[in-house]
Amino acid sequence: MTPVDDGINRRAPDLNLMHFCKRFAYGEEIASRQWRPAEVWIVRTFVVFCLCSMVPVGVSGQPRDPQFMEDDSPEAWAMKYFTSISLLTGYGPLEKRESGWIDLGVEILDIPYLTEDYRRVGFGGFKEENLNNAPVMFRPRVTYYFSPKLAVTASYLPPIEVWNIRPSVLSGAVEWRILERGNWSLGARVYGQTGNVVGPFSCSEENVGAGEDFERNPFGCSIVAEDRVSMDYFGAELSIARRIDGLGGITPFFSAGLNSLDMRTEINSSLFFEPHNRVQIARDRSFSIAGGVRIPIRERISLGLQIFYSPLYVLRPGKDHPENDSLVHARVQFTYHFGKFWGRKKDSGSVEK
Repeated sequence: MTPVDDGINRRAPDLNLMHFCKRFAYGEEIASRQWRPAEVWIVRTFVVFCLCSMVPVGVSGQPRDPQFMEDDSPEAWAMKYFTSISLLTGYGPLEKRESGWIDLGVEILDIPYLTEDYRRVGFGGFKEENLNNAPVMFRPRVTYYFSPKLAVTASYLPPIEVWNIRPSVLSGAVEWRILERGNWSLGARVYGQTGNVVGPFSCSEENVGAGEDFERNPFGCSIVAEDRVSMDYFGAELSIARRIDGLGGITPFFSAGLNSLDMRTEINSSLFFEPHNRVQIARDRSFSIAGGVRIPIRERISLGLQIFYSPLYVLRPGKDHPENDSLVHARVQFTYHFGKFWGRKKDSGSVEK
């Protein structure tokens, strides 16, 4: 059948969807704004990411059945611990910027050193795993403002090996500035992630190099592992902040979030000098809180400091009830307020009084 040009706008469904979303959040005045082609592309990309993150990805050529871990098992605790480190939290409510504004950020996340007792998570808490690979995690962040009250943030870690770890992780967030009273502001944020990291978690190079030395290689590692850990999640967060004008605009903030974690570990290793392959799956919910401060450094540069906490319960060998081996770590973000990708105005972009 030959297509006929009937004068219908073929992009109408996309624009109608965005029109509905804008009306739902901000009413007719903002909804009536003309959408730029780049904004249509951004919304499309973000929707595809959200849909893809909800689809479970199978493992090709994997004949064995996966093992579903108990929520408080040591294996599940380790997966929740490192997935929680990667949560794409905010640094307080969304700052006010003009429509079309772009912020570029680099985030540094502390990865706490785990002692031997905390590293014993294999086989129900009896095998020490190689979990102290990277001391920190670097993550780029790009934020695009649809309006002074609505923005999206995206981040991607490419598959570049650092500290024997090779990530491939995509994360994103939508942020709303929902209330403002004087110097106080309240914000909401939803965020998600899909991706994995590959590393020698179950058999390290040091284990393999020890050969048949039982003290240094107690579980008979004969090849360096290429374990793959998937760290998918979806979460929502509320935050409150107060700007202190007398201290140069420093803004302390506090936030609380609920998270749904969907994790999978594919063990590709060796055990007692024989190939060893397993799949472990853990799904759980978590609660997290964070507090910190945003500090303006220059007109276009700001610094964010944050302390993050999430209680994580685990039942270790010899214990009769789960204990809270929580995650507490620091986060730092440097942000360059790039400006508008189009348009003539070249000031700081802030519309705050």
